Amino acid sequence: MLLVAAAAAWQIRATVWSTHSTDTGRSLIAQVRQRQVAAHHPGSSCVAPTAGAGAAAILEIPAIGLVAPVEQGTGNAQLDVAVGHDPHSPWPADRGNTVLEAHDVSYFVDLDRLRPGDVIRYETACTAYVY
Repeated sequence: MLLVAAAAAWQIRATVWSTHSTDTGRSLIAQVRQRQVAAHHPGSSCVAPTAGAGAAAILEIPAIGLVAPVEQGTGNAQLDVAVGHDPHSPWPADRGNTVLEAHDVSYFVDLDRLRPGDVIRYETACTAYVY
């Protein structure tokens, strides 16, 4: 009986975490999309968000169905809801290798399905980069 209760509690916790992660991730993506729309209005200027101001970008990999917000940082606060940018690495389009991290049970769960030639798109409010 105790084993069944423990398994049920674990399943409930996993479901709550997954739901929170998905809902918050969608909200962060919507924030970036709103900044993209605002940046393209006449007379507006494009300003990149500062650290701690929510998602900085959206990472898209169509081949594996990935659409994920990207936040600065790699702690659980970021990785529970987004792909995290390692603050010790440059942002995409800057010189050097960018390091992006995610929990393997969340956004990067299908990363092993990537193949050479698959498109990776990184969109900020200001621009989009295609790799």
